[in-house]
Amino acid sequence: QGLLGQVADSLGDQPAERDARQTARFELGKLLLGRGSIPDAEARFRQLLQDNPAAGPAATAKLYLGSCLL
Repeated sequence: QGLLGQVADSLGDQPAERDARQTARFELGKLLLGRGSIPDAEARFRQLLQDNPAAGPAATAKLYLGSCLL
């Protein structure tokens, strides 16, 4: 969770950095959801979707976000 959190919170603006940040947010959200940390998982999925709603994992992130809200 530590390294994923660092990458998810990074501020780099290069395309590779943005892609890594999106992937980290998605994977961290799944990890947190699996651990039962629903509010934290929800926050990560929302960050991902707010930052780039058309990102590769966006459609799946919406499904996971819906799971958090149930």
